[in-house]
Amino acid sequence: VMSAAITLGTIFYFRRISQVTKPAIELRNAAEAISRGNLSYRIMEVGDDELGQIAMSFNKMAEDLESSYQKRADQDIAAAIAQEEQKMQLVLEKKQRERDKINDELNILQRESNALYQLNQAMTASIELSVMFDRILQVLNETLSCDHIVLLNHNPGESVLEVVRTSGLETGVLSKVQFTFSQGITGEAAQSQRMIYVKDIDEDDRNLSYHGLIATRGSMISVPLVIKGRLVGAINLHKKLKDGFSASEQRLVQAIANQTAIAVDNAQLQEKSRDLGNTDELTGLSNRRHFQEILKREVAQARRFSSIFSVMMCDIDEFKQHKSTLGNIQSDALLRQVGQALLKNTRGIDLVSRFGTDQFIIMLPKTSKKGAFCAAEKLRKHILEEDFSANIHSAQDFKVTVSFGVTEFPGDSKNIYELLNLADRALYAAKNDGSNCTVAWEATAPG
Repeated sequence: VMSAAITLGTIFYFRRISQVTKPAIELRNAAEAISRGNLSYRIMEVGDDELGQIAMSFNKMAEDLESSYQKRADQDIAAAIAQEEQKMQLVLEKKQRERDKINDELNILQRESNALYQLNQAMTASIELSVMFDRILQVLNETLSCDHIVLLNHNPGESVLEVVRTSGLETGVLSKVQFTFSQGITGEAAQSQRMIYVKDIDEDDRNLSYHGLIATRGSMISVPLVIKGRLVGAINLHKKLKDGFSASEQRLVQAIANQTAIAVDNAQLQEKSRDLGNTDELTGLSNRRHFQEILKREVAQARRFSSIFSVMMCDIDEFKQHKSTLGNIQSDALLRQVGQALLKNTRGIDLVSRFGTDQFIIMLPKTSKKGAFCAAEKLRKHILEEDFSANIHSAQDFKVTVSFGVTEFPGDSKNIYELLNLADRALYAAKNDGSNCTVAWEATAPG
């Protein structure tokens, strides 16, 4: 009985201990599970004693913690998704901007291509210069939508640009307007052969408002028409809006100007093709080939009727120095002015021709060497007194002198080539004598 009582007591004791320690063990296991991140772990066997209350409180804490963690996780996921969406939106916006930029560039290229195509069509459609000018203005208006456009022409050998066509202005209001290379924005663009863009023309001291004939406002582009370094004209484009020409439009204007220069040059060459065979393009005088043809005829006439004629070879003194000082455009203008001065101060039957770069030759029918010498001296003095710096609108004052060499047919030679050679040698002698003088060929002449 004692043994049985002890055994039952022991069993009861350990059961009671187990009942007391089991909740504690459950709490320990739950704490370990929570610490490992298993927030869904719950204590299943909850009694009514104090440990049971603790277990219930623990379960409640675990539930709140799991809920809070889940809520925080949901917020983090939502924030991550929103951040990714924002990044994606930025990427899409960047791609959209790139696409818009590409579309704009394609539109600009298409616009330029259309304008150049229309100019090419104008070039092939007509070779008449007047029609060409109208077509150019039409293309510019359709392409750039300017308020008014002014097209100016430049003739080789001259130092001025003259208005030949306008758009957006009353017809003829600028018909007599000219610009020298030292006047205004247009003159500067022509002189430098570079495009000039003025964002606000009211703020630019170079603005001449076409010598006060029209009121210019807003922005302006003056672009020279240049082909192979040679000026053929200029185009002025005006918009009433300040800074009205975008960078792409400025590039387009330059491209159109390059194409226009070719078109104008081709049309001018076509119009002058009939005269170029006998005429020097720069000076407007007969050229060397034409002079030699007329000289041969004059020799035949002189031999047939036993008559005489004289030849005067003329050279501009220190022309290389003038060219270095004035530049190509104004030195060409000087050559033209000297040639025209020689032409205006000789007889109608005399033939004045350009013979070399800065050299002229004059044939005087039925004129002795003495008479030719007097005529040469008259021309030399006239050239000396002429104000060529004013004639070519140069900012620098300078004097021009010429030298002459004179020969006579048949007295000096019956061979035309030798006759010209002797005139050249007489001219060389005049140069050696200090220039600005006349030397008539003699058998003992220097050279």
